[in-house]
Amino acid sequence: MHLKTLCLSLPLLMLSTAFSQAMDCTKPVGDWRNDVKSVMSIEQVDPATGRITGTYISKNGAKNPMSGWLNTSAPVEGKHNATAIHLSVNWQGEGAITAWTGYCHMVDGSPVIQTEDLITFTNADFAWSHVISNHDTLVPAKQ
Repeated sequence: MHLKTLCLSLPLLMLSTAFSQAMDCTKPVGDWRNDVKSVMSIEQVDPATGRITGTYISKNGAKNPMSGWLNTSAPVEGKHNATAIHLSVNWQGEGAITAWTGYCHMVDGSPVIQTEDLITFTNADFAWSHVISNHDTLVPAKQ
């Protein structure tokens, strides 16, 4: 009798665990795919400070440490509410740093991160070309 109850309960437990670990804007831990098909893996968010740690994994498999910040506040009625997010990568050995700053919001039940990013190069052809800007959309990698 106990084995039958266990066998019937196990799928429900697994299903509830999957739903409790679903990624959303206030809990963005997991893998996010950007516009160039690289993965930005958010591994940890400190609940007290919002500090993010993770890894940027390029399409070619190269890995670089990633850090950043998450800032949430209580939703305000009548406003478009979102979670502020900042991520940055020091391209070790490449002479560049990228900073992505933007917001996460829900679109059709899925979290989406919209960012503006700045890529800063240590060496450039001209003084004005050390910094370039871009836009990225990040979605959960399992989509």
